[in-house]
Amino acid sequence: MRVKQQVSLFTILIGISMTMIAEEKIPYVTAVPVEKAILSEAISQQAVAADQVYIVKLDNTVIKDKKVGDEVDLVQIDFDNRDLVKGKVIKQFISKTIQTIIIKPLKKLNKKGVVQANLNLQSQEHIFKVPLNALRSASGLTGKLYFVDPLTSMVIESVVTVLGFEGANIIISGEQVSEQYWVIISGFHKVVPGKKVQLFPKPI
Repeated sequence: MRVKQQVSLFTILIGISMTMIAEEKIPYVTAVPVEKAILSEAISQQAVAADQVYIVKLDNTVIKDKKVGDEVDLVQIDFDNRDLVKGKVIKQFISKTIQTIIIKPLKKLNKKGVVQANLNLQSQEHIFKVPLNALRSASGLTGKLYFVDPLTSMVIESVVTVLGFEGANIIISGEQVSEQYWVIISGFHKVVPGKKVQLFPKPI
């Protein structure tokens, strides 16, 4: 009888140890809460460049109509400086949901870096603010971020639209993004979508 009790106790201790080891293997990542954002005139829309012409596409619920001949501020950001020049709308296309405008700079811009067009943006749902260093990759107006649902601790990989910049933050739009999520800003080498992580700092 005593042998059975010892074996049973040993089995329980092994189970506890294995559970503790499994918990220790869940990696820590640094994350911050996702913030709701309101678009304003201070927010800029990144423009896609093609032969010194900049193409901007936005949902009609966000942007005030721009007409041919309207002047627009173009902001060029690179590693060395930040230049502000004027551009002019030379074409526009409007569908039921998307307005596309083509902007020609009034002076030649260096093709390096990022160009934004200040377009007097208005408020819209599913608009959030996250730190710039949360952005893992970007192509045109889309970028990839890693979110964590604090209720499940699961990593969620999401492709979002990058609407612009606000200081050290980016303004993003994504229907699958939740204000309840946290966004990962470091520890990306430990991240596997669909797997659990431990948040640092911990949610209150």
